[in-house]
Amino acid sequence: MLTNAHGRSILEVLFDSHLGDKRNLRLNILLPVTLLMLVGIPAYAYGDPSGGALFQILMPTLAAIWAMWMIFANHVRKSVRILLRKLRGSEPAEPNVE
Repeated sequence: MLTNAHGRSILEVLFDSHLGDKRNLRLNILLPVTLLMLVGIPAYAYGDPSGGALFQILMPTLAAIWAMWMIFANHVRKSVRILLRKLRGSEPAEPNVE
């Protein structure tokens, strides 16, 4: 088993929780999760050649664009309205304070 300069195993150092240091706690969580994500797991699947990939890419993209529009539509409308008023030369009587 691998040991450090103090004779403790690496697992003892990584999972030693009596220190109470936030950095050590983050390392204790982050390192095992990272190692778990790096483990290669074979995927028993195939790519469908019938055009399903296009649908699988296009539909989530369109859904994300639609969601962003729904979130920011009011802000975009207000900005366009203000820009058009400035281009026409008619400023609003009172500025909107939000």
